[in-house]
Amino acid sequence: MARLIVAGEDHGLRPFIVWLNDGYRMHNGITSQKLPNRAGSRPIDHSKPRNMEDHFLSVIGRVTVGTLGLSSVVIPVLKRSVYVAGKYSIRRHVQGNDGKPTPIISFWTQQRLILHTLAQIAVFEPYTKKCIRQFMEPCTKSTVRHGVAATLKAVLNSATQSSLYSLAERCGAQGLFEYNHIIQGQLETRGMSIAEGDVLALCIRLASELLLGRYSLPAARDPSALLAHHEQGLFDESHNIIKNMTKGHRSPLVEAMGHRMAYEAAVEAGVNPNLLALYEAGVVLQDSSWYVQHAGLTREAQFENDSRALDACLPHLDHMLDGTEAKEYADSPLLSQEEWDRFTASLETFT
Repeated sequence: MARLIVAGEDHGLRPFIVWLNDGYRMHNGITSQKLPNRAGSRPIDHSKPRNMEDHFLSVIGRVTVGTLGLSSVVIPVLKRSVYVAGKYSIRRHVQGNDGKPTPIISFWTQQRLILHTLAQIAVFEPYTKKCIRQFMEPCTKSTVRHGVAATLKAVLNSATQSSLYSLAERCGAQGLFEYNHIIQGQLETRGMSIAEGDVLALCIRLASELLLGRYSLPAARDPSALLAHHEQGLFDESHNIIKNMTKGHRSPLVEAMGHRMAYEAAVEAGVNPNLLALYEAGVVLQDSSWYVQHAGLTREAQFENDSRALDACLPHLDHMLDGTEAKEYADSPLLSQEEWDRFTASLETFT
């Protein structure tokens, strides 16, 4: 802005277009000084970034928040599904060899799946809360935030897809109907596994960056623990074969790290030791051959540990199902005979 004077006559303040610089240096007679940051609205950041990759990751930084947030949603899905399957297994009877009605929960196939799912829920809840706390710490680097969220998503997605598929199967044909929540929950969580970062892509990036030493996630508090030993063993294997490593090896590596972190968070939160033992036994059986080869844990010992943990948890099954607090959110007709009769009476009938 300047005062316009024409032939000695004042024409008032007017805006003028003046060339300040040519993009490299200031024009003659022009001086520019950089002002300090001002409060309120911020100037547009249109300069070329020093690091294009870091800039891109900062632009899409909210995706990592979505990765963490969506992953936590699978826990209530698991709770409602295991509640329906568990209560149905207690209520549903079949004729036994002696001709007397026998609840299907008395079968090992029902017990094992339902109890393992309850153990996963007991461990995943404190693990998720701990990840959120780590994510919110101001001193946590963006790369570590990504690692925390990706690890949580890898562990919860893998466990949820496996558990929901089997829970639906254990309900027989009933598990295929949408009104029983389980198959619906499975499809929803499949979508969550892709949204805000596909799990496999997240695992490939995370494992590669950890192996290259670009950053690290919280180390094991007890390196001698069984799951920590497994995690370190897979890291050692991956370091040895990193140049020829197949892409399928990265997910187990990230999941091993997540299982260890989840177990430690559950111990810290004071989760029931029987549920902790059951969770650990289930994780061991997912990579049984590694524990045979590197931990000296025979297949017989692995199954014995699993069976012992199941026996310790079984007497408390009904109490643990109620402890999920899923009753208020489950309206499946499988939960009681009265609900089932009311449901069948509401179906369209043809004569």
